[in-house]
Amino acid sequence: MSNTGNTANKNKDGRKHETVTKRDIIVLVSEKTGSKKKVVAPIVEKIFEAMKESLEAEKRIEIRGFGVFDVKCYKAKPARNPRTGEEVFVEAHKKPFFKPGKELKARVNATKKDVAPIEES
Repeated sequence: MSNTGNTANKNKDGRKHETVTKRDIIVLVSEKTGSKKKVVAPIVEKIFEAMKESLEAEKRIEIRGFGVFDVKCYKAKPARNPRTGEEVFVEAHKKPFFKPGKELKARVNATKKDVAPIEES
């Protein structure tokens, strides 16, 4: 992955990891397909835009071998401010949610030598 000046962040367990941006994805797809970045960039943009529109319409996005993007609806409820102890009311709201698929979980949890290369079509 090309580094576009991103700094390393830390996971909850303290390990450092690199942040991959949309620009990095465009470069990677460009390299893997042999296409120019100018051709790949609008396609990647349209994919993300289609995903955003689907989630806005509360549609579920299922990508086999990767995972599921969905929207979870939360009911309005009373809550408590942890700093002051004051009771507050949290309005009903929605949040985007991602659930990784079995294949993605296996790849993330495998060691580098265990991971099979990504098949290109």
